[in-house]
Amino acid sequence: QFGQLGVNLLSQFSVSEINCRTEEVFYGFVKHWQDPLVTTLDPLLKSFQAGIDVGDLEYAGYSATIYCHNLFFVGQSLDHVTQEQEKYINVMRKNKQEFLIHHTSIIRQLGLQFQGKSEAKYQLIGESFEEVTMMPELIEKKTVMSIFSVYNCKAILCYFLKDFQQALSNARS
Repeated sequence: QFGQLGVNLLSQFSVSEINCRTEEVFYGFVKHWQDPLVTTLDPLLKSFQAGIDVGDLEYAGYSATIYCHNLFFVGQSLDHVTQEQEKYINVMRKNKQEFLIHHTSIIRQLGLQFQGKSEAKYQLIGESFEEVTMMPELIEKKTVMSIFSVYNCKAILCYFLKDFQQALSNARS
């Protein structure tokens, strides 16, 4: 209720400098606990644009990353999902947002693998993300969220492939 109140207050006052940050937190971390995940997509895109408009590239990037993750889980066609994700990854590249690029590329690679666009079966290897080369870098930099995302996506992939033991192993990692 307080999160929605914060978002509602934004529309009553002209404080465009904090719109992106408030909306990113609410639509990225709160709203989906009460409403379907799909209801976060348009507001996250609005938050992204609000951040771009005021030069808050950090929170615009966070909004885009969450949008790309949520988009994967709402049941839209994977072709559309991976194209959208690539569009926002390119914006992140332009803005030199290394963490967000890697983080978003992981979930995109899972989508590509579900489309059969990777030779690898149980690893995230392909056009968007190379697990074998990137995991040591993520571990060295202690990029915990991206490391979690790799294991989470691998758990989903293994579960989908009905390798339940490997899915469980990845989930525990």
